[in-house]
Amino acid sequence: MVQRDRGLGHEVTGSETGTYPPLSRMFSDAGIEPFEGDDPEHLVPEPDLVLVGNSLSRGNPAIEAMLERRLVYTSGPAWLAQNVLPRRTVLAVAGTHGKTTTSAMLAHILHTLGPRPGFLIGGLPSGFTTSAELGESEFFVIEADEYDTAFFDKRSKFLHYQPDTLVINNIEYDHADIFHDLAAIRREFHNLVRILPETAKIIYPIGDQEIEKVLKQGCWTALEIFGGEDTEWSMIAESHDYRDFSVINNGKIVGKVSWPVIGEHNAFN
Repeated sequence: MVQRDRGLGHEVTGSETGTYPPLSRMFSDAGIEPFEGDDPEHLVPEPDLVLVGNSLSRGNPAIEAMLERRLVYTSGPAWLAQNVLPRRTVLAVAGTHGKTTTSAMLAHILHTLGPRPGFLIGGLPSGFTTSAELGESEFFVIEADEYDTAFFDKRSKFLHYQPDTLVINNIEYDHADIFHDLAAIRREFHNLVRILPETAKIIYPIGDQEIEKVLKQGCWTALEIFGGEDTEWSMIAESHDYRDFSVINNGKIVGKVSWPVIGEHNAFN
């Protein structure tokens, strides 16, 4: 139960088990000293608000104390949706694979082009010292995970984020502990599509049949497709390992990329 960014002026503490670098270093740099373990005494003095992570469930001593004492609590995604995201242009990256990589790339690009964006990424992006920042621009990049929110909110986390631009990299079967089958995962993705405003945009790769099944259930926003000759966005490899490639938009070269990252999948990210 740790809120990892006190940039809004809140006094923050919390509990965690087995904190190691780089996470422990990020806590230290932010001036946050988490307690080790889930001792109910960590909730003394009584906090104004408890953020409950989705790894905690009934039977956990801290959770039982929180409920017994009737403390005010919510989930991290819900808190973010209420306190940070309403004032931002939200760029969400979803999908079974590539979320962390693509989110990190997007945050890096936006930071290079202008004021530092806000972001929340499930890893430590290269070039940044933390996995989450409020940022200084209107943009907020978020890794939009389909895993459930908390023990009291079994919806996917990404349903809280209300993105203006949604990237869906792919949809495959994952998280067998909470999803019975692929249809259950598609249902959560369509729940996300259902709440996007008409002004939003969905970006996805050509040929992903699972994404197509989701969109065919109903879509009310603009779509942009990448990865094929006749799609809005594509690329041309300029080297065999994809260290160099050209970016194509509607048939025209709009930029060239030269970087130390290898692999076609990273170029698509």
